[in-house]
Amino acid sequence: MMKQLLLVLAFLFCLFSCQRKEKTDVLRVEILDDALDTYSFHDFFEKVEIIILEDSCLTANGQFSEPQYLSVWNGGFIILDERDGTSYSFDPEGLYLGEISRRGRAENEYSLAYGVDVNESSGIMTILDPRSTLYRYGINGEFVGKEHIEGVVAVHGFCEQKDAIVLFSASSKENLSKWENGELSNIKYKAPFDLKNQFNAPYPFIEHEGNMYYYEGATGKIFALNLTDNMAKAVYSWDFGEHTAKISKLKKNREDFFATLKGDFYNCIYPFLNLTWTESVMVANVLYHNSEHSLFYDLSTGKSCLVHYFTEGVRFKFMTGYNNALYLLTDPESLDEFVCSEILDEENKARLKKIYEHQANPIILKYSGLRLP
Repeated sequence: MMKQLLLVLAFLFCLFSCQRKEKTDVLRVEILDDALDTYSFHDFFEKVEIIILEDSCLTANGQFSEPQYLSVWNGGFIILDERDGTSYSFDPEGLYLGEISRRGRAENEYSLAYGVDVNESSGIMTILDPRSTLYRYGINGEFVGKEHIEGVVAVHGFCEQKDAIVLFSASSKENLSKWENGELSNIKYKAPFDLKNQFNAPYPFIEHEGNMYYYEGATGKIFALNLTDNMAKAVYSWDFGEHTAKISKLKKNREDFFATLKGDFYNCIYPFLNLTWTESVMVANVLYHNSEHSLFYDLSTGKSCLVHYFTEGVRFKFMTGYNNALYLLTDPESLDEFVCSEILDEENKARLKKIYEHQANPIILKYSGLRLP
């Protein structure tokens, strides 16, 4: 009898130990409406730099037609103009280096482009065609080859880590897949992990300290991707108290989605438009009261802030992160939303003056020194 009791106790101990290991860390954020516009820009960032892009590749009006993807790597910037399907390369100072790829019907051209990624170790850029074909180019524009992925339909996003490609497809039975060495395999996950009929974030993958993560656009829940075991494990979830969105209320069609933003979810944090982190600080662009806000969370201290506008009258937005800096691609017409002379050093004040006087080129804003007040 005693032996059986010990076996039962051992089983329960192992069961509870496994449950503890699988427990998701909850990031609790208190929403203080009275504090949303009380923080200074310099409470969060040491510096913002203005990088003016050279206009050798721009359209007649001095702009990209519809720049949707910005990729940052150690050699500078790659911008994918989604409308005309062309990718361009710039050095870290904004000097135009050349065209890398374009849309078309030739062997080295794609029909559409959904995302761009750069493998820094190999210097190869990958473009994803949503019909499940990967096109690869050298940074200088030479065509390396293409690879069709059998078994996945309507790919919406991807990331590359070492020799593996992680694919996200909201239309497929298995939402996350891995393509490696010509073989497709499913990435398994433990409930809750329901990606269907949810808001699809434009940059759903995060690389942090050599690890790969995926986050849900609807909830901001973050999953660690183990590409060796093909597993996705929930590691962080958010608790905004009464401002937490009840995803079960989310309707499936687009009209109901926008109605929800003005109705049930108006007073909630929903959705996550973008999310990443630098060192220990996690940062996201989210909708609250159907308006863009910036969410900051320090994983080392548990401190958090939700900001609408800084006291200088500007707001913060980003597209991607790299080496603990955050980047936004914007245009002169929108620049006043994000920068003003009060937050700039003398060098960047001169660049801002140049833009106001006669510069129509697109701009990259680089934010560095992120911390919480």
